[in-house]
Amino acid sequence: LEDPTIKEIADAHGKSPAQIALAWNLQLGNTVIPKTNTAKRAGENIEATTITLSEEEVEKISTLEANEKVYDPKDWESFG
Repeated sequence: LEDPTIKEIADAHGKSPAQIALAWNLQLGNTVIPKTNTAKRAGENIEATTITLSEEEVEKISTLEANEKVYDPKDWESFG
């Protein structure tokens, strides 16, 4: 969440980088399960569902190098 691209998009929307990351995932149709220990952050996570990123912003984020965990439910049998 320290990436300059994410921060730039967050500033443009007046949101936090975490909210932009959540919005990006949701906009791609991913199921996201954010973790928090505070009511404030839980509210921010819910607010992220109202953010609409432009196609250009989605593409910028999509091209970033990330250490992400993405699981395809079709592959769940291999976890057994």
